[in-house]
Amino acid sequence: MTAHSDKYIADFTKNIGEVFDLIFKFTKNPPPSPCESTFRSSSTLRQEQIAAPIGFYQAYPGLSVQDIHALIADSKSPSAAAG
Repeated sequence: MTAHSDKYIADFTKNIGEVFDLIFKFTKNPPPSPCESTFRSSSTLRQEQIAAPIGFYQAYPGLSVQDIHALIADSKSPSAAAG
């Protein structure tokens, strides 16, 4: 982790740490509360970021934002409405 990401996480938890405390009440093996003081430790931050993501939802797999915008524009064209 870089100093920039350490500062980002510290600022994030400082501003919404209470929300994390509430969310972590419903998770398995939550960090100690309050989150603000827990996440100030760089070693804790690194441990929490080790886990691999479990997956992401994609509404339009394989399409770029530009592709989606083009499809929306095509569906709104007069020729699309006539067909």
